Amino acid sequence: MIYEDWSPIHANSHSFDSPLAGHAVSKDEKGDVKILAPAVDERTNLTGVIKTYKHPHWVVESPERFKSDIGEYEVHLSEQNAYGDWASICIDGQY
Repeated sequence: MIYEDWSPIHANSHSFDSPLAGHAVSKDEKGDVKILAPAVDERTNLTGVIKTYKHPHWVVESPERFKSDIGEYEVHLSEQNAYGDWASICIDGQY
């Protein structure tokens, strides 16, 4: 599984793309999931300041999961970069 972590960014200002990407693996694809270190992790300095952003699709696409379309993030200094959507590639059967 490939995932993004939006926690350190104001997602609205970064096209909902993240500076943090990682992956998790499971031998049987059903359990015993091991989360590996992020492939990309360019966090900057934490400030302790929590702000919010509005996500345009959360409640519409997944009302059972999201009760609100408001997300939170911790402000970082300097501002976080965003790199675009992440995708996995396969080389000789290995992702």
